[in-house]
Amino acid sequence: MFRLLIFTCLLFTNVFDVLAATDETLEFFQEEAQVTTASRRPQSVQEAPVAVEVITTEEIKASGVTNLWDLMRFRLGMDILDGHQTVLGNRAIVSIRGFDEAFARNILVLVDGRSVYATDSGGVYWAQLPIGIQDIDRIEIIRGPNAALYGTGAALGVINIITKKPGGATTATIQGAGGNQGTVMTSEALNSSIRAFDFRLSHSYLEQGPFDSATGGTATNDFLHSNKANMRLRRDLTNGSDLEFFAGGSWNTSGFANAQESQDNFSQHFEMLKFQAKISDNSHLEISSSHSTFTNIIDPTPTGDINHLQNDRFDEEILHRIDWGNGRLNSTYGLNYQGTRVDSQNTFVGHPDVNDAIRRAFFNQTGRVTDQVTLVGALAFEGTRTEKPHANYQLASLWAPVENQSFRATYSVAHTVPTLRQLFVNQQLNDSVARVGNPDLKPEKLTSYEVGYLGHWLEHHLEAESNLFYTRIDGIDDDADLGPWPNNPSVAALGFVNTNQAVAKGAELQFKYRFTTRQSMYVNYTYEHITDKSGNEGEITKNTPPHKVNLGAMADFGGGFSGSFNLGYKDSYFITNITDSVTVPTYWRLDARLAYASPWYKNAEFYIAGQNLLKARHVEFADGLAVPRTYTGGVSITFD
Repeated sequence: MFRLLIFTCLLFTNVFDVLAATDETLEFFQEEAQVTTASRRPQSVQEAPVAVEVITTEEIKASGVTNLWDLMRFRLGMDILDGHQTVLGNRAIVSIRGFDEAFARNILVLVDGRSVYATDSGGVYWAQLPIGIQDIDRIEIIRGPNAALYGTGAALGVINIITKKPGGATTATIQGAGGNQGTVMTSEALNSSIRAFDFRLSHSYLEQGPFDSATGGTATNDFLHSNKANMRLRRDLTNGSDLEFFAGGSWNTSGFANAQESQDNFSQHFEMLKFQAKISDNSHLEISSSHSTFTNIIDPTPTGDINHLQNDRFDEEILHRIDWGNGRLNSTYGLNYQGTRVDSQNTFVGHPDVNDAIRRAFFNQTGRVTDQVTLVGALAFEGTRTEKPHANYQLASLWAPVENQSFRATYSVAHTVPTLRQLFVNQQLNDSVARVGNPDLKPEKLTSYEVGYLGHWLEHHLEAESNLFYTRIDGIDDDADLGPWPNNPSVAALGFVNTNQAVAKGAELQFKYRFTTRQSMYVNYTYEHITDKSGNEGEITKNTPPHKVNLGAMADFGGGFSGSFNLGYKDSYFITNITDSVTVPTYWRLDARLAYASPWYKNAEFYIAGQNLLKARHVEFADGLAVPRTYTGGVSITFD
């Protein structure tokens, strides 16, 4: 394996044409380093008060991944697990800085700024997100609390998936691919304009077959069939303002591994209207309104009946950004309302229709004290119908002793409100246990301390980053024995109580070198040590790999050929599911892609890609399944 690693690194190093940075390349690197998620306004990563990573368009294209979550698998501070038998058919576990669980309630996932977490569970249905990989322009990852700007769910970080903006020349793209494990992928996209409107339409289809069983053989009834569609419509208005309309949906059918008759049918749609007005050169207004609905039907559940769950959600927000004091002061403030309703006869027995609303006001202030020192403060007040308002806040200081070198210290307090399941669930899980909600459950409180360094060297070609963090979460819910279940005295009832506390300590280190805009290499290392007061091994303690190392590269070889690889190491960890637990041994994972652009038609590209290439299979989650070695091959053609 190490010979393979050395050979691959040498291969990529030899093909790079290491040249001094041109003005054009330097300008591209500086533009690429602009982010909007960290402070809800455009700024360079050097100015951000939190740790930020950007996955670029070129990196997305070069990855060759089949699943959205694999774009983040080798990123600094990220944990990605394939788990095909998690609750309600959620086929992935994505976490930032540990606390791996099927529904990570402390990570906020956005698509074009629209929150996509499910309010019944607090997590994200990754396989069901109504977005195809071909739709994504870039992904901005915030590691560390940002609840002072985004509210509940952002206690450990924010992932903002930004789709491609319509406009420019008319183009049409079609893609097709297939591989082992019964993989079939197709996608189509059209970008064009009608009168004053720019639009982009897309559709994608994915079919995947079963994983292998962890004990050998192939899992039965483990499959995924998925259709996704998206539309983004944009019109430029006067004086730099614009109006955008987003809409889309996904329709998924999946099987429950080794449960012969169980099937999960998931469908959803969303609509969002966003208005951005340029009031003046230093004042901007944003107003957005969105609605989303998803329906999840499990037939049958482990108890033999049918679970029908519908989740409706409305989000309304107004935000204003203003620069003043000759640009030394930047203010961002706004109001947000989120209303949600969940209906399920099976999950909420006796009161199937439950609802809640979150109201939030937020304010962020940045002040450049001197040319080297910047101070940042953010404050939000947030309350629900069941909980009094609480404060999320963040203080940060940045010191840039010389150009392109900055040091950061951040202190944050964030809260995560209980989900509707935690508050109101009343559901029989199996023949002997039922789950009962607790309307008096309090929000989790996360306190975080962090110091970091970010430096750009050699005309922005080399980037170096390091972070140290300490995080404490108070009020984590533990199971409580409530005695017999009122609906059936022969069944035991389990409830939620705020009795647990967890502490996470960690370090992150990363180096990236970009030879050109399409040729780069990286290496990163993450250390995490997490414990909890109750000693819940597999749920919190020991369920995160303490050491993770990733390295990779992408390059143009010339003659129309290009390639990429990502190699990752994970230390051993112990993780539990609802009913199962497993000790996952240390493992390496290698993903690679090789592509060829036709010389007679450069808009046609053929590729082959492989994932988990070092082993035929390995275990990642306590679901009785093993992640297999997979291969895909395909073609992408763009017409303009």
